[in-house]
Amino acid sequence: MSEHLPQIIIARQDYVRLERLAVNAVRKRHPASGFLMSEIRRAVVCDAYKVPRGVARLNEWVTYRIDGNKQT
Repeated sequence: MSEHLPQIIIARQDYVRLERLAVNAVRKRHPASGFLMSEIRRAVVCDAYKVPRGVARLNEWVTYRIDGNKQT
């Protein structure tokens, strides 16, 4: 059975920073480095002005709920 993974959308400038972080993790043999690299590889990269509303970005505040309900 194949598990459906959510789409990952990353702004180009965030992608550069995250890829650098992942490469450093690989060099340091961090246990999460393989997972991080695989997630970055499957990401859709777009210009910052094309990032859809509701997509979290680096250096932005995020509000979330753990009960699954949408914010009103």
